[in-house]
Amino acid sequence: MKCLKHIAIGITLMVLTASFVSCTAQVEAPKEIPNDTGYELRSDYTEKYRPQYHYSSDQRGVGDPVGLYYKDGIYHMYWWGETLSSDLVYYAQQSPSNVLRGGHGAKFSGSTIVDFNNSAGFGENTVITFCTLFTPEKETQAMFVSNDGGHSFEYVKTVIDENRPNQRDPDVFWYEEGQHWVMLTTNCPEEEVLIYTSENLHDWTKQSVMYHDGAGNWSECPNLFKARCGNEYKWMMLLSVGDDGMQQYAVGDFDGKTFVPTQPWKMVDKGADFYAMRMFRDFSGELTDAVAVSWVSTWLYSRRLPATWRGKGFWSIPRIMGLEKTAEGYDLVQQPWPGLEKLRGEVVRGRGRMKTGYVQPEGFAPERNVYEIEMDFRFDENDGPFGLDLCVGEGRRLPVRFDPATGIFTVDRTNCADVEIEKFPLVKSEKIATDGKNLQMRIFVDQSSVEIFLQGGRHSFSFLTYPSENQCGLEFYSEGKGPKCSYRIWPLESIWNK
Repeated sequence: MKCLKHIAIGITLMVLTASFVSCTAQVEAPKEIPNDTGYELRSDYTEKYRPQYHYSSDQRGVGDPVGLYYKDGIYHMYWWGETLSSDLVYYAQQSPSNVLRGGHGAKFSGSTIVDFNNSAGFGENTVITFCTLFTPEKETQAMFVSNDGGHSFEYVKTVIDENRPNQRDPDVFWYEEGQHWVMLTTNCPEEEVLIYTSENLHDWTKQSVMYHDGAGNWSECPNLFKARCGNEYKWMMLLSVGDDGMQQYAVGDFDGKTFVPTQPWKMVDKGADFYAMRMFRDFSGELTDAVAVSWVSTWLYSRRLPATWRGKGFWSIPRIMGLEKTAEGYDLVQQPWPGLEKLRGEVVRGRGRMKTGYVQPEGFAPERNVYEIEMDFRFDENDGPFGLDLCVGEGRRLPVRFDPATGIFTVDRTNCADVEIEKFPLVKSEKIATDGKNLQMRIFVDQSSVEIFLQGGRHSFSFLTYPSENQCGLEFYSEGKGPKCSYRIWPLESIWNK
């Protein structure tokens, strides 16, 4: 259903000239993805709020992405259900849930590895999962082994039991320099990261404890990996901290036993909904960059979100996690997965100077919230606040604003969702470093979320939105003298039912 057209509100509008490419961009046919289990989707992915290019399970909710690894051209992803992808654009779900069998307790987050050198003795290239087993008394770390290439796993043993009530989320990887395996877990309330090593994956020795001294009061979902900065690689640790969806990172030194941050902890994403990010472990030696996905939600209200399909919850678009060297150290730069460009339809272009008020971009009237937009602003100190409103309709909107006078970037979610969710209305603001002249935005809008990348990925803001089906308008806005602006907008194809 088309959105309601913009109603003029008696103020001067900016004028932008739009242009179009001469033909519709061709969307590549999806690559063949193996479906070894024969699982058939039980949803047509047309339910209200259902993401159209973010991954979600057909009938069960997904939480933390767990067990992410890459081997022989295939990306393997688990939420203790399983899905596969050859390009991180299209997916082949292999099971609804419960790929881990046996063991005493609920299965919490963990990681999956390919035992390429038969360290554990189950056979070369055996797929092994380590996850937390939860009981009301304690949390332990358990080993599960697959005999069918990673489609199902059987409990083998508990490998770490320190009788702790909140020790969880094992992150296991191969440390090439020391020729051994490494496991990280967290002791959540104490904000500790415990680091273990093993040569056989059965017996683990605690080597060190790192205390997280950044913002937040709770630490879980550790992830330690190498991120590329030009031609060099630096160790980076990710931690999820607090109930309000915070994810932090630190760059530091790792000798196979101890991680030492060499600069303060910083935010990965400055929005409201970005948690439990995990990167893909490469067991083919082909990936030159760290690639990660995150859960788009927060524990503050995840259990209260509308469940318009049998499950709820989904993952962020994949991101390339790189570093940029600065005078103070290293800063994270996140690039949206380039494969998503194959979903682009016909581009709409425009440029001009923004004037006071609201205007819809000429030539683009989306019928649903499934598109990508790039905007470049050139401003000076005399320009007033400017930006755009997403998810416009029925008296609601998601304002996205930048104030040149203060350098403050703001997203206002106090009047966006068409459903009441406790603790959902909020405003997020952050000071953004610019050269005093230029601001770049790249925004991915899907049916129930917005992911915003500023300044080439040096800042990101992720938000759940939950607008109505009629609430898909787009308006540009300037207060006072406006900046020069150019934009490109692409409708995006759905990845489902192709």
